[in-house]
Amino acid sequence: MIAPAPLGSVAARTLAEVLFVAGYPTAIVCITRLVPVFRQRRQRWFWAHEAGTAAIVAGWVLKANRGAVAINGAWLAAVGVAWAITGRRRAKRQTIGLSGPSGSPS
Repeated sequence: MIAPAPLGSVAARTLAEVLFVAGYPTAIVCITRLVPVFRQRRQRWFWAHEAGTAAIVAGWVLKANRGAVAINGAWLAAVGVAWAITGRRRAKRQTIGLSGPSGSPS
């Protein structure tokens, strides 16, 4: 079994940078389209955002930056909760015969 690299090692720092290079652009692109992602329930975009943000959190864990882990981890959780809430609202509207955010009849 391969032992994990210590947090301060060159391997850990390099892996953190790779996670940032992959995570930040992915998450940012999804954030710029967040309203349509939620309204249209674009699952691929949502999961890309979650994966990108999780990569960012993992990178900050490797860099041992607790503040950045807390901020980005909270954002990851908040978006997940918001996704779940908007999904429930949408399902409820469909159940009672309403469509769209304005509540116009279908």
